[in-house]
Amino acid sequence: TRSAIEEGDVLLISGSMESYGVRTDIGYLNGQLTGKRVGLIGCGHIGRRLIKMLRPFETEIWVHDPYLAGEDAVGFLKTSLDNILTQCDVTVSLGGRIDWWQITDGSLEDRALADGATLTDTRFDDRDGSEATGRAGLGWQVNAALALRVAAYRGWRLPTLNELYRPFVVVPVTTQANAALRNERLIGYEGGIDMTPAPGIDLSATMFDNEVRHAVANVTIGTNLRQRRNIDAIRARGIELSAGITRGIIGFRGSAAYTDAKARGSGIAAALDGNRPAQTPRWAASATLELRPADGWTLAGTLRHVGAQYEDDLESDVLKPATTLDLYAQLPVTRRMGVVLRAENVTGARVMTRNQGGSIDLGTPRTLWIGVKFGK
Repeated sequence: TRSAIEEGDVLLISGSMESYGVRTDIGYLNGQLTGKRVGLIGCGHIGRRLIKMLRPFETEIWVHDPYLAGEDAVGFLKTSLDNILTQCDVTVSLGGRIDWWQITDGSLEDRALADGATLTDTRFDDRDGSEATGRAGLGWQVNAALALRVAAYRGWRLPTLNELYRPFVVVPVTTQANAALRNERLIGYEGGIDMTPAPGIDLSATMFDNEVRHAVANVTIGTNLRQRRNIDAIRARGIELSAGITRGIIGFRGSAAYTDAKARGSGIAAALDGNRPAQTPRWAASATLELRPADGWTLAGTLRHVGAQYEDDLESDVLKPATTLDLYAQLPVTRRMGVVLRAENVTGARVMTRNQGGSIDLGTPRTLWIGVKFGK
């Protein structure tokens, strides 16, 4: 006997599913995409294949690609990026490139301050290679108040000159450079929702999952001794939230981010496996209240919070959480000149920016700025 799946497949092909109360008209099978206006950002090889796949859905296709010749726009409308973003029900963005990189003439020289004698004179091998970068995104304007979006991307980062060649000392810890560092590679995914439930109100939420392979980290290799090394990976997952409200002369903007990040290490970096990456807070948030009582006038206050984070890879030194308040005012003097007042860390909060074995650096103390602004 045939299974229910096999029987259903035969009925669907023969067009007999309606006897089971299932609609089989083309508009239903194609779902919400049928008859919609689809916007593509980029029209390379992948974009053209996507256009062919969309044709059975009877969609109206708009494309923005600055490198696309007019005579190549067959079967779709070539238009501006602004039209794509504001007038299409579905937006598809596709992009990619290949970068070639080269590191040459790397060297490190140390000389004695007293007599200029050479202490270190090292030359490093030249290197080169290529890396691919790409991003694919899909946005769907469900209705005037709701939009959905998803994206996948790949990127990379070349180690900096400091990471490759420049050692440094922050007493009592010495951090060595590493000329053999590999490129970091990022693979990430995200999905989000944007809502405008009422005029002047916008809400947004984004969930993300990123992995940085061969991540560069300061790895402890001895007592008070670290070296920049490639660890296996750092994976970060989390959510970002934002909200904005405008009511007449009053505006509010708030945001919050939660990040669950863990390092993966093996070999000499095995001790940090499962640890939270250095200087990566779990929570961060900010809120700004703004008042515009008249033309040219702006009064605002911003409250920021950064959660606790670790200074080092072994999670031995902690940077405590901190909350700061900043104030801003712009007052017109003439039509083209205004006075700008800015106060940072008004409450004098103690913001730790470094903590190595009790040796602590602090961030900006209570500070007042006064300036003059010229313009139309």
